[in-house]
Parts: sequence; C-alpha cells; structure tokens
Amino acid sequence: LTSMTSAVSDSLAEHGKFSYYHAHAEQHPPPEQPALLEKADVAVSQSTPLVLKYGWEQTDDKVKLYCFLDDQDPPVDFGVETVSVEATDRDVVISLTGGARERCLRLKDLHQKIVADTVAYKVRSSSSRISVTLMKQKPEHWFALLRSR
Repeated sequence: LTSMTSAVSDSLAEHGKFSYYHAHAEQHPPPEQPALLEKADVAVSQSTPLVLKYGWEQTDDKVKLYCFLDDQDPPVDFGVETVSVEATDRDVVISLTGGARERCLRLKDLHQKIVADTVAYKVRSSSSRISVTLMKQKPEHWFALLRSR
C-alpha cells in the first residue's frame, strides 16, 4: 500500500493536474446522510380505480388488447353495458364500472398511430375478459406497444 501511495504522490508531483491520478489528489468529505423531508400516509380509497391486467398481440394491420379481471374481486355485473373504450390516435382508455370498484387501463403514447374511430371491443363474461381491436394507421410491425420515453 505504501508503494502504491508513493506512486500516486510521485505522479501527482511530476504531472500535476495532468496526472492520471488527478482525481485522487483532492480529499472530498463523505456525502451527507440522506434526510427524510416529509412522511405522509397514503391510503388507497375506494374511489381509486384498479388497473386491469392486460396482454397484447399484433398483425401487420391490427393490435389486439386482452384485459383480464382479478378472480378475487369480480364485478357484480360484467357485460357490454359496464365497459367503455375511448381512443385517440395514440391513447386508449378501457374502463369497467361494474362491481364494488371501478377498473381501468390507460395506455398513453402508443408506439404508432391508430385509427381511433374504428376501435372495437368484445366482452366475454364467462372468462372475465375484454378484447379490444385497434387498427393501425400504417401496416407495420410494432416492437413495443408504447413508445419509449
């Protein structure tokens, strides 16, 4: 260790700020310990929507979304009347209002643009699944459902 320390010292003495070991020349104080600025209890209220679980697949001209419900908290009335789908050319919101709590899936900033007025969906109450079909504006392969930020 002593020979290493002297090699650093010798290099610093000979080359100054152009030394390979220049970063070792200054002694920096240890960083301060992080301090807790604020602590708050966050409670999830009954009005907070649950996020639907989903999967997706594609062809060159379509994207299909499959939303699934959690078996542990099924809605009371699961059907076409309780599901709504809203879309713009880059966003899709799927909402389910039946049951004890609202559920939704918000997909913001899709990988490419879709034709918003052609969005179609089916509700399968037997399997607790919502299938949503999105038409792509340009037929091409998407490498991800959402754009990277």
